[in-house]
Amino acid sequence: MQNLTVNQIQKKPVFSGNNNADARNLSIFTETGVKTQEEKKRNSTIKKAFGIAGGVVLLGLLLSPKFIPQSTKSKIMKKIRGLENEKLKDGITKGLSYTKNVGINFTGVKDNFCAWLGERKIIGAPYRWLSNASSKLYSTTGIKTAKRIGAKPEKHFKLLTKNISKIKESLDVSKLTKEIEINGTKKTLGAWLDEVAKLSKQNADDFAKNFNPEKVDEIAKGLNESFEGISPKYRENVLSRLKKGNWKDLFKTSIYDEMYSNSEHFKKIENLTQSSLDNNTQIKTIIDAIKDSGELSKKNIYFDLEHAFRSADKNAKKCKDFFGTDLFEKLREIKGGNAATDVIFTGGVPLVAYLYANSKAKTKEDKTSLALTTGIPLGLGIAGTIYSTCKVIAGWKALLVGGVITVVSSIAGKTADRIYRKKNNLKESTLPTFNLPNQLENSGLAKTIEAGVETVLDPK
Repeated sequence: MQNLTVNQIQKKPVFSGNNNADARNLSIFTETGVKTQEEKKRNSTIKKAFGIAGGVVLLGLLLSPKFIPQSTKSKIMKKIRGLENEKLKDGITKGLSYTKNVGINFTGVKDNFCAWLGERKIIGAPYRWLSNASSKLYSTTGIKTAKRIGAKPEKHFKLLTKNISKIKESLDVSKLTKEIEINGTKKTLGAWLDEVAKLSKQNADDFAKNFNPEKVDEIAKGLNESFEGISPKYRENVLSRLKKGNWKDLFKTSIYDEMYSNSEHFKKIENLTQSSLDNNTQIKTIIDAIKDSGELSKKNIYFDLEHAFRSADKNAKKCKDFFGTDLFEKLREIKGGNAATDVIFTGGVPLVAYLYANSKAKTKEDKTSLALTTGIPLGLGIAGTIYSTCKVIAGWKALLVGGVITVVSSIAGKTADRIYRKKNNLKESTLPTFNLPNQLENSGLAKTIEAGVETVLDPK
Protein backbone atom coordinates (compact mmCIF):
# COMPACT_ATOMS: atom_id res chain seq x y z
CA MET A 1 0.00 0.00 0.00
CA GLN A 2 1.29 3.40 -0.90
CA ASN A 3 2.19 5.58 2.08
CA LEU A 4 0.37 8.90 2.22
CA THR A 5 1.92 11.95 3.84
CA VAL A 6 -0.42 14.54 5.30
CA ASN A 7 1.04 18.02 5.61
CA GLN A 8 -0.56 20.00 8.42
CA ILE A 9 -1.62 23.51 7.54
CA GLN A 10 0.41 25.99 9.55
CA LYS A 11 -2.02 28.22 11.31
CA LYS A 12 -1.19 31.68 12.54
CA PRO A 13 -0.74 31.41 16.34
CA VAL A 14 -3.51 33.02 18.33
CA PHE A 15 -2.61 35.33 21.17
CA SER A 16 -3.44 32.99 24.03
CA GLY A 17 -2.10 29.89 22.33
CA ASN A 18 -5.34 28.19 23.27
CA ASN A 19 -8.53 28.41 21.26
CA ASN A 20 -10.16 25.35 22.80
CA ALA A 21 -12.89 25.60 25.39
CA ASP A 22 -10.94 23.62 27.98
CA ALA A 23 -9.90 24.29 31.56
CA ARG A 24 -6.75 26.14 30.53
CA ASN A 25 -8.85 29.13 29.44
CA LEU A 26 -9.81 29.63 33.08
CA SER A 27 -6.19 30.38 33.94
CA ILE A 28 -4.60 33.81 33.59
CA PHE A 29 -1.64 32.09 31.94
CA THR A 30 -1.24 30.17 28.68
CA GLU A 31 1.29 27.44 27.91
CA THR A 32 2.04 26.63 24.29
CA GLY A 33 3.51 23.26 23.31
CA VAL A 34 4.86 22.32 26.76
CA LYS A 35 6.12 18.73 26.58
CA THR A 36 9.01 18.02 28.92
CA GLN A 37 8.80 17.61 32.67
CA GLU A 38 11.48 20.29 33.06
CA GLU A 39 9.36 22.80 31.12
CA LYS A 40 6.31 22.01 33.22
CA LYS A 41 8.24 22.48 36.46
CA ARG A 42 9.78 25.74 35.24
CA ASN A 43 6.44 27.13 34.10
CA SER A 44 4.78 26.15 37.38
CA THR A 45 7.30 28.16 39.41
CA ILE A 46 6.96 31.15 37.04
CA LYS A 47 3.17 31.13 37.34
CA LYS A 48 3.38 30.90 41.13
CA ALA A 49 5.76 33.86 41.24
CA PHE A 50 3.47 36.05 39.11
CA GLY A 51 0.40 34.81 41.00
CA ILE A 52 1.86 35.78 44.38
CA ALA A 53 2.99 39.15 43.02
CA GLY A 54 -0.46 39.81 41.56
CA GLY A 55 -2.11 38.85 44.84
CA VAL A 56 0.08 41.29 46.79
CA VAL A 57 -0.75 44.16 44.40
CA LEU A 58 -4.47 43.35 44.39
CA LEU A 59 -4.60 43.07 48.20
CA GLY A 60 -2.87 46.43 48.58
CA LEU A 61 -5.35 48.13 46.25
CA LEU A 62 -8.41 46.48 47.79
CA LEU A 63 -7.37 47.52 51.31
CA SER A 64 -6.56 51.06 50.23
CA PRO A 65 -8.87 53.63 51.94
CA LYS A 66 -9.33 55.25 48.55
CA PHE A 67 -10.30 52.14 46.61
CA ILE A 68 -13.77 53.74 46.49
CA PRO A 69 -13.97 57.57 46.14
CA GLN A 70 -15.60 59.67 48.87
CA SER A 71 -18.50 60.74 46.62
CA THR A 72 -19.41 57.09 45.99
CA LYS A 73 -19.07 56.23 49.69
CA SER A 74 -21.49 59.06 50.52
CA LYS A 75 -24.06 57.72 48.03
CA ILE A 76 -23.72 54.18 49.42
CA MET A 77 -24.19 55.40 53.01
CA LYS A 78 -27.23 57.46 51.97
CA LYS A 79 -28.88 54.35 50.51
CA ILE A 80 -28.02 52.30 53.59
CA ARG A 81 -29.55 54.94 55.90
CA GLY A 82 -32.73 54.68 53.83
CA LEU A 83 -33.18 50.96 54.56
CA GLU A 84 -36.29 50.09 56.57
CA ASN A 85 -34.84 46.94 58.14
CA GLU A 86 -32.98 48.34 61.16
CA LYS A 87 -31.14 45.08 61.88
CA LEU A 88 -29.88 44.84 58.29
CA LYS A 89 -28.95 48.52 58.28
CA ASP A 90 -26.97 48.16 61.53
CA GLY A 91 -25.19 45.04 60.27
CA ILE A 92 -24.14 46.63 56.96
CA THR A 93 -23.01 49.84 58.70
CA LYS A 94 -20.85 47.91 61.19
CA GLY A 95 -19.44 45.72 58.42
CA LEU A 96 -18.45 48.71 56.30
CA SER A 97 -16.93 50.44 59.33
CA TYR A 98 -14.92 47.30 60.13
CA THR A 99 -13.71 47.03 56.52
CA LYS A 100 -12.75 50.71 56.43
CA ASN A 101 -10.77 50.48 59.69
CA VAL A 102 -8.94 47.35 58.56
CA GLY A 103 -8.01 49.05 55.27
CA ILE A 104 -6.81 52.29 56.86
CA ASN A 105 -4.86 50.48 59.59
CA PHE A 106 -3.33 48.04 57.12
CA THR A 107 -2.10 51.01 55.08
CA GLY A 108 -0.94 52.92 58.16
CA VAL A 109 0.96 50.04 59.77
CA LYS A 110 2.58 49.07 56.47
CA ASP A 111 3.63 52.63 55.61
CA ASN A 112 4.78 53.93 58.98
CA PHE A 113 6.67 50.82 60.01
CA CYS A 114 8.39 50.65 56.62
CA ALA A 115 9.33 54.31 57.19
CA TRP A 116 11.20 53.05 60.27
CA LEU A 117 13.62 51.37 57.86
CA GLY A 118 14.37 54.75 56.33
CA GLU A 119 15.53 56.01 59.72
CA ARG A 120 18.30 53.40 59.90
CA LYS A 121 21.69 54.81 58.89
CA ILE A 122 22.97 52.26 56.36
CA ILE A 123 20.09 50.01 55.32
CA GLY A 124 17.79 53.03 55.28
CA ALA A 125 19.77 55.03 52.70
CA PRO A 126 18.19 53.53 49.55
CA TYR A 127 14.76 53.54 51.20
CA ARG A 128 15.13 57.22 52.12
CA TRP A 129 16.02 58.03 48.52
CA LEU A 130 12.99 56.11 47.22
CA SER A 131 10.73 57.65 49.86
CA ASN A 132 11.84 61.22 49.13
CA ALA A 133 11.59 60.81 45.34
CA SER A 134 8.23 59.00 45.34
CA SER A 135 6.73 61.30 48.00
CA LYS A 136 7.65 64.34 45.93
CA LEU A 137 6.11 62.76 42.82
CA TYR A 138 2.90 61.70 44.61
CA SER A 139 2.51 65.03 46.39
CA THR A 140 3.18 67.16 43.29
CA THR A 141 0.85 65.09 41.10
CA GLY A 142 -1.85 65.02 43.78
CA ILE A 143 -1.76 68.81 44.20
CA LYS A 144 -1.97 69.23 40.40
CA THR A 145 -5.09 67.07 40.47
CA ALA A 146 -6.46 69.25 43.28
CA LYS A 147 -5.90 72.39 41.19
CA ARG A 148 -7.69 70.81 38.23
CA ILE A 149 -10.66 69.77 40.38
CA GLY A 150 -10.73 73.18 42.08
CA ALA A 151 -10.91 74.99 38.72
CA LYS A 152 -13.79 72.95 37.25
CA PRO A 153 -16.76 74.43 39.19
CA GLU A 154 -15.82 77.99 38.16
CA LYS A 155 -15.58 76.89 34.53
CA HIS A 156 -18.99 75.19 34.54
CA PHE A 157 -20.78 78.00 36.40
CA LYS A 158 -19.37 80.47 33.88
CA LEU A 159 -20.77 78.28 31.09
CA LEU A 160 -24.21 78.30 32.74
CA THR A 161 -24.09 82.11 32.99
CA LYS A 162 -23.06 82.36 29.35
CA ASN A 163 -25.91 80.04 28.29
CA ILE A 164 -28.45 82.24 30.06
CA SER A 165 -27.20 85.28 28.15
CA LYS A 166 -27.60 83.34 24.88
CA ILE A 167 -31.14 82.30 25.81
CA LYS A 168 -32.17 85.89 26.63
CA GLU A 169 -30.72 87.16 23.35
CA SER A 170 -32.73 84.57 21.40
CA LEU A 171 -36.10 85.43 23.01
CA ASP A 172 -38.39 88.31 22.09
CA VAL A 173 -39.72 90.82 24.61
CA SER A 174 -43.17 89.22 24.86
CA LYS A 175 -41.58 85.97 25.99
CA LEU A 176 -39.23 87.56 28.48
CA THR A 177 -42.04 89.56 30.12
CA LYS A 178 -44.22 86.52 30.79
CA GLU A 179 -44.81 86.16 34.54
CA ILE A 180 -43.95 82.91 36.35
CA GLU A 181 -44.75 82.21 40.00
CA ILE A 182 -42.17 80.28 42.03
CA ASN A 183 -42.82 79.52 45.70
CA GLY A 184 -45.34 82.32 45.97
CA THR A 185 -43.17 84.94 44.24
CA LYS A 186 -44.09 86.30 40.80
CA LYS A 187 -41.40 87.52 38.42
CA THR A 188 -41.01 87.72 34.67
CA LEU A 189 -39.15 84.95 32.83
CA GLY A 190 -36.36 87.42 32.10
CA ALA A 191 -36.08 88.32 35.79
CA TRP A 192 -35.92 84.66 36.83
CA LEU A 193 -33.20 83.99 34.24
CA ASP A 194 -31.31 87.00 35.60
CA GLU A 195 -31.64 85.50 39.09
CA VAL A 196 -30.10 82.22 37.93
CA ALA A 197 -27.30 84.12 36.16
CA LYS A 198 -26.65 86.15 39.32
CA LEU A 199 -26.44 83.05 41.55
CA SER A 200 -24.30 81.24 38.97
CA LYS A 201 -21.87 84.16 38.67
CA GLN A 202 -21.63 84.39 42.45
CA ASN A 203 -20.74 80.68 42.59
CA ALA A 204 -18.10 81.07 39.86
CA ASP A 205 -16.55 84.00 41.76
CA ASP A 206 -16.56 82.07 45.06
CA PHE A 207 -14.81 79.03 43.60
CA ALA A 208 -12.31 81.25 41.78
CA LYS A 209 -11.56 82.98 45.08
CA ASN A 210 -11.42 79.90 47.34
CA PHE A 211 -9.93 77.23 45.07
CA ASN A 212 -7.54 79.05 42.76
CA PRO A 213 -4.01 77.57 42.37
CA GLU A 214 -2.53 79.81 45.08
CA LYS A 215 -5.26 78.81 47.55
CA VAL A 216 -4.79 75.13 46.73
CA ASP A 217 -1.06 75.45 47.46
CA GLU A 218 -1.95 77.18 50.72
CA ILE A 219 -4.37 74.39 51.73
CA ALA A 220 -1.82 71.68 50.85
CA LYS A 221 0.98 73.47 52.72
CA GLY A 222 -1.18 73.76 55.84
CA LEU A 223 -2.06 70.06 55.72
CA ASN A 224 1.53 68.97 55.19
CA GLU A 225 2.67 71.04 58.17
CA SER A 226 0.01 69.46 60.38
CA PHE A 227 1.26 65.98 59.41
CA GLU A 228 4.93 66.58 60.27
CA GLY A 229 6.45 63.81 62.40
CA ILE A 230 3.54 61.48 61.68
CA SER A 231 5.55 58.22 61.45
CA PRO A 232 7.15 58.08 64.92
CA LYS A 233 3.87 59.23 66.50
CA TYR A 234 1.93 56.57 64.62
CA ARG A 235 4.34 53.78 65.56
CA GLU A 236 4.28 54.83 69.21
CA ASN A 237 0.48 54.80 69.17
CA VAL A 238 0.25 51.31 67.65
CA LEU A 239 3.00 49.80 69.85
CA SER A 240 1.38 51.28 72.95
CA ARG A 241 -1.92 49.56 72.08
CA LEU A 242 -0.18 46.24 71.40
CA LYS A 243 1.74 46.36 74.71
CA LYS A 244 -1.53 46.89 76.55
CA GLY A 245 -3.07 43.96 74.68
CA ASN A 246 -5.41 46.21 72.70
CA TRP A 247 -4.55 44.63 69.34
CA LYS A 248 -8.27 44.41 68.51
CA ASP A 249 -8.25 48.21 68.22
CA LEU A 250 -6.57 47.73 64.84
CA PHE A 251 -9.87 46.28 63.64
CA LYS A 252 -12.33 48.36 65.66
CA THR A 253 -10.97 51.87 65.17
CA SER A 254 -8.97 53.85 62.62
CA ILE A 255 -5.66 54.86 64.22
CA TYR A 256 -5.12 57.47 61.52
CA ASP A 257 -8.55 59.05 62.03
CA GLU A 258 -8.10 59.13 65.80
CA MET A 259 -4.72 60.85 65.50
CA TYR A 260 -5.48 63.14 62.56
CA SER A 261 -9.21 63.60 62.16
CA ASN A 262 -10.35 65.62 59.16
CA SER A 263 -13.41 67.00 60.99
CA GLU A 264 -12.03 70.52 61.52
CA HIS A 265 -10.49 70.61 58.05
CA PHE A 266 -13.73 69.37 56.47
CA LYS A 267 -15.68 72.12 58.26
CA LYS A 268 -13.35 74.72 56.73
CA ILE A 269 -13.91 73.32 53.23
CA GLU A 270 -17.62 73.04 53.91
CA ASN A 271 -17.73 76.72 54.87
CA LEU A 272 -16.00 77.62 51.60
CA THR A 273 -18.51 75.67 49.51
CA GLN A 274 -21.76 75.91 51.51
CA SER A 275 -22.87 79.24 50.04
CA SER A 276 -22.51 77.87 46.51
CA LEU A 277 -24.34 74.65 47.33
CA ASP A 278 -27.18 76.68 48.88
CA ASN A 279 -27.30 78.79 45.71
CA ASN A 280 -27.52 75.59 43.70
CA THR A 281 -30.68 74.59 45.56
CA GLN A 282 -32.26 77.90 44.51
CA ILE A 283 -31.01 77.54 40.93
CA LYS A 284 -32.52 74.04 40.64
CA THR A 285 -35.88 75.28 41.98
CA ILE A 286 -35.97 78.11 39.43
CA ILE A 287 -34.94 75.92 36.48
CA ASP A 288 -37.55 73.27 37.40
CA ALA A 289 -40.28 75.93 37.60
CA ILE A 290 -39.26 77.46 34.25
CA LYS A 291 -39.30 73.98 32.75
CA ASP A 292 -42.81 73.31 34.09
CA SER A 293 -44.05 76.67 32.73
CA GLY A 294 -43.34 75.55 29.15
CA GLU A 295 -42.03 79.02 28.22
CA LEU A 296 -38.68 77.73 26.94
CA SER A 297 -37.83 75.19 24.24
CA LYS A 298 -36.58 71.73 25.13
CA LYS A 299 -33.14 72.64 23.83
CA ASN A 300 -32.94 75.67 26.11
CA ILE A 301 -34.12 73.66 29.10
CA TYR A 302 -32.32 70.32 28.68
CA PHE A 303 -29.04 71.47 27.17
CA ASP A 304 -28.49 75.15 27.98
CA LEU A 305 -29.88 75.10 31.53
CA GLU A 306 -30.29 71.61 33.01
CA HIS A 307 -27.18 69.98 31.56
CA ALA A 308 -24.96 72.99 32.32
CA PHE A 309 -26.33 73.23 35.87
CA ARG A 310 -25.96 69.50 36.58
CA SER A 311 -22.32 69.62 35.48
CA ALA A 312 -21.64 72.67 37.64
CA ASP A 313 -23.42 71.19 40.68
CA LYS A 314 -21.65 67.83 40.26
CA ASN A 315 -18.22 69.49 40.11
CA ALA A 316 -19.01 71.72 43.08
CA LYS A 317 -19.88 68.68 45.23
CA LYS A 318 -16.84 66.79 43.94
CA CYS A 319 -14.65 69.75 44.89
CA LYS A 320 -16.06 69.73 48.42
CA ASP A 321 -15.51 65.97 48.86
CA PHE A 322 -12.06 65.97 47.29
CA PHE A 323 -10.65 68.86 49.32
CA GLY A 324 -12.46 67.91 52.49
CA THR A 325 -11.57 64.21 52.52
CA ASP A 326 -9.56 62.82 49.59
CA LEU A 327 -6.75 65.40 49.56
CA PHE A 328 -6.55 65.32 53.36
CA GLU A 329 -6.17 61.53 53.42
CA LYS A 330 -3.77 61.46 50.47
CA LEU A 331 -1.33 63.98 51.96
CA ARG A 332 -1.64 62.26 55.35
CA GLU A 333 -0.67 58.92 53.78
CA ILE A 334 2.21 60.44 51.82
CA LYS A 335 3.64 61.96 55.01
CA GLY A 336 3.29 58.52 56.59
CA GLY A 337 5.42 56.96 53.85
CA ASN A 338 2.70 55.60 51.55
CA ALA A 339 4.38 56.71 48.32
CA ALA A 340 7.44 54.50 48.88
CA THR A 341 5.48 51.42 49.94
CA ASP A 342 3.05 51.92 47.06
CA VAL A 343 5.94 51.84 44.59
CA ILE A 344 7.48 48.82 46.34
CA PHE A 345 4.30 46.74 46.62
CA THR A 346 2.69 47.82 43.34
CA GLY A 347 5.84 47.96 41.22
CA GLY A 348 8.70 46.30 43.11
CA VAL A 349 7.04 42.97 43.93
CA PRO A 350 5.94 42.30 40.29
CA LEU A 351 9.42 43.39 39.12
CA VAL A 352 11.04 40.79 41.40
CA ALA A 353 8.62 38.18 40.05
CA TYR A 354 9.54 39.11 36.48
CA LEU A 355 13.30 38.98 37.19
CA TYR A 356 12.77 35.55 38.75
CA ALA A 357 10.86 34.40 35.65
CA ASN A 358 13.58 35.85 33.44
CA SER A 359 16.20 33.80 35.30
CA LYS A 360 14.24 30.65 34.41
CA ALA A 361 14.41 31.44 30.69
CA LYS A 362 17.57 29.69 29.50
CA THR A 363 18.06 31.20 26.05
CA LYS A 364 18.37 34.76 24.77
CA GLU A 365 15.40 34.16 22.47
CA ASP A 366 13.17 33.02 25.34
CA LYS A 367 14.22 36.02 27.44
CA THR A 368 13.24 38.29 24.55
CA SER A 369 9.88 36.55 24.21
CA LEU A 370 9.27 36.85 27.94
CA ALA A 371 10.00 40.58 27.80
CA LEU A 372 7.66 41.13 24.84
CA THR A 373 4.74 38.98 26.03
CA THR A 374 4.92 39.50 29.79
CA GLY A 375 7.58 41.96 30.99
CA ILE A 376 6.63 45.02 28.95
CA PRO A 377 2.83 44.60 29.37
CA LEU A 378 3.30 44.04 33.10
CA GLY A 379 5.56 47.09 33.43
CA LEU A 380 3.22 49.36 31.47
CA GLY A 381 0.19 48.16 33.45
CA ILE A 382 1.93 48.81 36.76
CA ALA A 383 3.07 52.24 35.57
CA GLY A 384 -0.53 53.10 34.64
CA THR A 385 -1.79 51.98 38.05
CA ILE A 386 0.89 53.96 39.94
CA TYR A 387 0.30 57.07 37.81
CA SER A 388 -3.45 56.85 38.48
CA THR A 389 -2.77 56.51 42.21
CA CYS A 390 -0.49 59.56 42.06
CA LYS A 391 -3.36 61.55 40.59
CA VAL A 392 -5.61 60.54 43.53
CA ILE A 393 -7.81 58.46 41.25
CA ALA A 394 -9.94 55.86 43.07
CA GLY A 395 -8.23 52.49 43.53
CA TRP A 396 -10.74 50.57 41.41
CA LYS A 397 -10.22 53.03 38.55
CA ALA A 398 -6.43 52.78 38.92
CA LEU A 399 -6.77 48.98 38.76
CA LEU A 400 -8.95 49.27 35.67
CA VAL A 401 -6.47 51.62 33.95
CA GLY A 402 -3.59 49.24 34.70
CA GLY A 403 -5.63 46.26 33.50
CA VAL A 404 -6.61 47.86 30.19
CA ILE A 405 -3.02 48.94 29.50
CA THR A 406 -1.77 45.42 30.32
CA VAL A 407 -4.31 43.76 27.98
CA VAL A 408 -3.62 46.12 25.06
CA SER A 409 0.17 45.90 25.42
CA SER A 410 -0.09 42.11 25.86
CA ILE A 411 -1.83 41.79 22.48
CA ALA A 412 0.83 44.02 20.90
CA GLY A 413 3.64 42.13 22.64
CA LYS A 414 2.44 38.70 21.53
CA THR A 415 2.12 39.94 17.96
CA ALA A 416 5.66 41.39 18.14
CA ASP A 417 6.95 38.10 19.55
CA ARG A 418 5.35 36.09 16.73
CA ILE A 419 6.99 38.38 14.15
CA TYR A 420 10.35 38.20 15.99
CA ARG A 421 10.29 34.39 16.04
CA LYS A 422 9.15 34.16 12.43
CA LYS A 423 12.01 36.34 11.20
CA ASN A 424 14.55 34.33 13.19
CA ASN A 425 13.08 30.93 12.22
CA LEU A 426 12.37 30.04 15.86
CA LYS A 427 9.75 27.73 17.30
CA GLU A 428 7.00 29.21 19.44
CA SER A 429 8.14 29.87 23.02
CA THR A 430 6.94 27.41 25.66
CA LEU A 431 7.13 29.98 28.48
CA PRO A 432 3.79 30.94 30.12
CA THR A 433 2.23 34.21 28.97
CA PHE A 434 -0.89 36.19 29.88
CA ASN A 435 -4.00 34.38 28.72
CA LEU A 436 -6.64 36.49 27.00
CA PRO A 437 -10.27 35.30 26.61
CA ASN A 438 -11.16 34.09 23.13
CA GLN A 439 -13.78 36.83 22.78
CA LEU A 440 -11.12 39.48 23.35
CA GLU A 441 -8.33 37.99 21.29
CA ASN A 442 -10.68 37.60 18.31
CA SER A 443 -12.23 41.06 18.75
CA GLY A 444 -11.87 44.05 16.47
CA LEU A 445 -9.64 45.72 19.07
CA ALA A 446 -7.16 42.84 19.02
CA LYS A 447 -7.09 42.72 15.22
CA THR A 448 -6.57 46.48 15.01
CA ILE A 449 -3.65 46.37 17.46
CA GLU A 450 -2.18 43.37 15.68
CA ALA A 451 -2.44 45.09 12.29
CA GLY A 452 -0.71 48.18 13.69
CA VAL A 453 2.16 46.17 15.16
CA GLU A 454 2.58 44.17 11.94
CA THR A 455 2.63 47.39 9.89
CA VAL A 456 5.50 48.73 12.00
CA LEU A 457 7.52 45.55 12.54
CA ASP A 458 6.67 43.48 9.48
CA PRO A 459 5.53 45.77 6.65
CA LYS A 460 4.53 43.94 3.49
